[in-house]
Amino acid sequence: MFDKIDYKDFGKEFLQAYLARGMGSLSKRELDTLVMHLMEKFGDLEFKSNHELSIQLRLSESRVKGLRYEGRLKYPPDEDRFVERRFLYALTRAQFDADQGWIIFSLEDSYLRHAIRGQLKQSGALTDTSFNTELVKVRLEHLEPILISFFGAEISKSFAQDMKKALAKDSKITFAAIRKKFVLGAASGLGGTTVKMVKSLLYGDPT
Repeated sequence: MFDKIDYKDFGKEFLQAYLARGMGSLSKRELDTLVMHLMEKFGDLEFKSNHELSIQLRLSESRVKGLRYEGRLKYPPDEDRFVERRFLYALTRAQFDADQGWIIFSLEDSYLRHAIRGQLKQSGALTDTSFNTELVKVRLEHLEPILISFFGAEISKSFAQDMKKALAKDSKITFAAIRKKFVLGAASGLGGTTVKMVKSLLYGDPT
């Protein structure tokens, strides 16, 4: 799983961070956090689950989860529109509970989950994480302002309109079709790399 790591850039950044405060100044926890951050930055770990990494790294899932979150906080992503891109990737796998009216996201990345829940809270959105903290359930009407903020009004309002049509009696429109249309359209506004990743997530395993 580490065959895609760019070891040259990994080593360069590791030494810069390791020597920044003087050799030996980083604690073991800080070293582990740094290594996890650099493996995600220069490797192929972004879409690996905490469970997969726990097996490969011989760590508990909770420790992997903690190191990933601490890495995001200590070394903030420098990628432009990081949260928007990652949320769009999560939307490719989102589900819709028509009976309860929830759109359900699986957000294993603690950094992303806190960022999204913060956005939702600011807009007064009603969410539910009572059964699993990694599953975020959002009402459609509360999700729309977030989509507009992230991806623009035109495509986001189209998504809401499509969802209303799908909920009409005898409608044959599926959530999967609406989701696919939206994520492909939104990805086009975030650049070719995002389009490529979204297509990989929709049609096959990116790893």
